Amino acid sequence: MTSKAFRIPRPARATGLLCLAGVFAFGGCDFGLGSLTPVAGKVTVAGQPLSGGDVAFYPEEPGGAQRNIVGTIAQDGSYKMTTNGKAGVPKGKYKVTVNTLSAAGGPATDPSKPLVPNPATGYGPRRLANIKYETQAQTDLMIEVPSPSYDLNLSP
Repeated sequence: MTSKAFRIPRPARATGLLCLAGVFAFGGCDFGLGSLTPVAGKVTVAGQPLSGGDVAFYPEEPGGAQRNIVGTIAQDGSYKMTTNGKAGVPKGKYKVTVNTLSAAGGPATDPSKPLVPNPATGYGPRRLANIKYETQAQTDLMIEVPSPSYDLNLSP
C-alpha cells in the first residue's frame, strides 16, 4: 500500500502566502493615526491647579475616525495626552471635556463645592469645576493641535 503525500492546491498556497505577508506588512501599522504631536498642559480652576481628573479630546470634524484621546490630570494640574495608547495627538481641532469629580473622601472637602448625589450613601465626590466641561454637548473648550499652549482654565 502506497501513501500519497497531502498537497495544498497551488491557488490556496498563494492566498495563504499573501495573507501571511499582509500580517507582517501591517503588524506595526498605526491604523491611520499619522504623525502625533506631543500635547501636555495644565488644568486650573479659577487660577488654581486642578488636583485630579481626566481630559478627553473629540475631533471637531464630523465622521472623523474614532480615537481614544485621553489624559489623566496629576496632583499638580498637569496632563499629557495619548491617542489609542500612544503619546501625542493627531493634528486637528478638538472639543475638550474635563472630568472634575474628586474621589469620595478625597482632597476636595471644601463645603462650597456641590456634592454629587449618590443614592446608596446620600453623598459622594465633590464637583471641582462647572459641570458644563464634562460633556461634548455643553463644553466650550476647544483646542487646535498644534498650538503654542494646551493649558485649560475652567470656571468653578
